[in-house]
Formats: sequence, structure tokens, C-alpha cells
Amino acid sequence: MKNTAVLLLALWLAVCGGNAFRQALGVRALDESTGQFLFVRPGSARGAVKGRESVELSAAPFTGAPADGGDVVYFPLFDIADLFGFTATDLGSGRYRIVSGRLSGGGWAVRDLTLCAGSTQVKDNRTGEILSAADTAGRTAAPVMRDGVLFVPDFYLEMLPSVLSAGLMMPSQIAYVYSYHDGRMMAGFRLGDDYFQLPPEQTQDMKVIKTEVLVEPDENGDYGLAETWYSNGDVALGVRTGYYTYEQASTIHCITLLTDRYQTPRGLRVGDPVEMCLNLYGRLPNGSGQIEAGVLELTQENGVVTSITLRAGS
Repeated sequence: MKNTAVLLLALWLAVCGGNAFRQALGVRALDESTGQFLFVRPGSARGAVKGRESVELSAAPFTGAPADGGDVVYFPLFDIADLFGFTATDLGSGRYRIVSGRLSGGGWAVRDLTLCAGSTQVKDNRTGEILSAADTAGRTAAPVMRDGVLFVPDFYLEMLPSVLSAGLMMPSQIAYVYSYHDGRMMAGFRLGDDYFQLPPEQTQDMKVIKTEVLVEPDENGDYGLAETWYSNGDVALGVRTGYYTYEQASTIHCITLLTDRYQTPRGLRVGDPVEMCLNLYGRLPNGSGQIEAGVLELTQENGVVTSITLRAGS
């Protein structure tokens, strides 16, 4: 644990320190693929995220000592989901669903779990198997509700492919989450996913706002391609449907943040000053109000970011 703490602190200085550190590491503008870190002191709702001075959680993490021994950090689940790009859904009746994925070994690893406050049982929704936290992680602490907020022990986060490690750094007593991010997720959605295969809870508030034909069908009515945009007011998704180049397309092509409810993996939100782009990405929007490199596009008005779009290529 001590070596891990030293390594994480070194990484934190590297990614959150001054420009000299960023230049030495060769961090590329708009590269969202290197993961991110959250550091926060237990009992405080204010923490620090890679690339951003601070972040305010809705509730403060706290520590506990379950019956199996050792310190456990309890993190507010929905805050961590928003920060690290996985999906958490309240299913009602004290049940919560978590869907998380990452690229692994050339494939996409996904975990789809249902857990309950006060219970160490975890359901694997992909297999229907009921596990216990002890079976899965070797620990027995259960998620808890405090003032209407669901907190999960740190090792529950480590069950998720998108989270590499979480816990308490000794002796500094700083809680941390270290998360992998492949650059294709934002606001809990992932580029390339089939929109129509997403859980209903994730799309139930989405409404169609526009549809555009990108490729006209041939004389037989085949191989056309259309892009339909869905939005719930906070997020808009561009979904491409139809057939093109002999491949069926029904995938999320764009994810756009419309409000400050969500942020990019580096911590940029709608409503931030454009100078934040320089701090986080090393570039400012050009005269047209957009900054483009890789697949991230930002629009601004009067020096304030008005939308953020993650786009899958052309």
C-alpha cells in the first residue's frame, strides 16, 4: 500500500502539476485515454481531479472498519459514476444497477451488476448469477444509505473494469480512485455502442430532436444512412442508423454535453471559461468558436463553453 501511495502521488504531481510536468510527459491535446485520478480527504466533499483544481462531490466519502478488518472508504456512487464515465441507475426498492466497461486484451470487457443498500449480495446481470462481495472481492462490507445518498465501499468500485484501484492512501489518509478511460465515454454513454441495446433506464427520458439523411439509399432502397439526435436536456446523442458499406449501423456517433451536469474526463464542463480549455488541453477555441483535435469539439460564446461534443471520426 505504501508503494502504491507513493506511485499515485507521483502520478498525481505529473498530471496535475505545472506545465513542466505536462511537457515532460508529452501529454497530447485532447487525449482522453490516459485515465484519471480523484483525491479527496475522508469527511470532505471537496477533492481534486486530474487536470482540474477541485471538484465538489454531493456528499463526503468516509471511512469504516467492517467486521472482516481493515479500513474501507465509502464513496458516493453516483458522483464517482459521473466522474469516471460508467452508468449508475436507481432501479427503485433499494436496488441499483452499475454498468462499466473498458478495452481489455483487444476486446471490450463489460460488467453489469445490481446491488442493494445493506446487502453484500451482488447480481451479475449478464449471467443471472447471485454473488456476494466476499466471493467477488474477498471483503464483506455492504453499500449504505446516508441522508439519501448511496455509498459503496471502495472494493465495489474495483469490481468494475473501468476502475483500476480505489482505497485509502496511508499514512496520508487521502482517499483515492484511479480510473481507466479509453476516450470513448462521456456522461455514461460510449461511442460505438448500439443505442437501441442500451438499458431502458438509460434512454427513457430521451426524445428525438432531429433526423438528417447522410447517405441516400440506392435505387433498391438499400445502404442508406441517417443520423438521429436524441436528448434529455443534459445530453444529446447522435445515433447513426441504416446500412452503409454493407455494415448495419445503429450506433452512437456523437455525445454532446448541453449543461454542466456532466464533465469530460479531464474535468471540463459547459459553463466553464474558455481559458479552462487551455489549462486542461493546451489549446483555446479558434475564431469559429470550435476547437478540434482528435474527436473532441467545443463551442463557446462570449468566452464561455456552451457545448462539448465527443465524436467518432467522420
